Amino acid sequence: MGTLLIVGWVLAAEPLPASYEGKLSTPDLLQTDPKAGFPDGGKMFCAPVAVSNGLMWLAANGYPKLLAPGQDQVGLVLALAGPQFLDQDLGEGTGAGELLRGVARWVKQSGYPARRLEFQGWRKHGPSYSTGVAVPQLQWIKRALLGPSAVWLNVGWYRRDANADTYQRVAGHWVSLVGYDGEVLIVHDPSPRSEKGGVHNRITVEAIGSGRLVGKKAGLPREATGYLKITGGLPVKKGLDLGILDGVAVLELE
Repeated sequence: MGTLLIVGWVLAAEPLPASYEGKLSTPDLLQTDPKAGFPDGGKMFCAPVAVSNGLMWLAANGYPKLLAPGQDQVGLVLALAGPQFLDQDLGEGTGAGELLRGVARWVKQSGYPARRLEFQGWRKHGPSYSTGVAVPQLQWIKRALLGPSAVWLNVGWYRRDANADTYQRVAGHWVSLVGYDGEVLIVHDPSPRSEKGGVHNRITVEAIGSGRLVGKKAGLPREATGYLKITGGLPVKKGLDLGILDGVAVLELE
């Protein structure tokens, strides 16, 4: 046990590469693609589409049983959205807990052991996935992308009230992390706001210095200090002011 802890500590202490583009080949499926024919036009399908992007990359890079025989990405999305997995809600979308449980079940049925399935952030999730970290850490996010892994960012869409120093959460969205360049995160956004797929969104982030995150979701209100707000590179949901990283889900296979 002691040796394992020492090895783990050494690995964690190793410096990160300045940039990482090893997963830029990750698919970038558009959730509203009319050819896919997702329910309700795919308006609330960001989670199963984002999850499918990561699983498709893993399937093409050493883990083929993550796909059923003859299954394409559209079929994967529809299967993931089902009640056995993400249990997609066409009105509310997919929370962090639902996403994590769905990914865990999908990976288990594939027969591949997961080295870890973890979450950083304030969104409600099961204790078996918890890191105990409510404010997502940029270095942890970047390191999680290295190796046989998939990383999904949960972006909250907020209205800013500068006078009250509050950020009002109105909606949320899932995107796939596929690379980074310094402090810039490279994502695939399933939303039509990012055009028609195949776009490497290069997003910049900045730690919030003060204020409160407020809203109706479990886990709010809370202090906003330290949370990463998106300052560029990701189109904001219409009528809202900015995106904030509410959470990050990481799957790493053995």
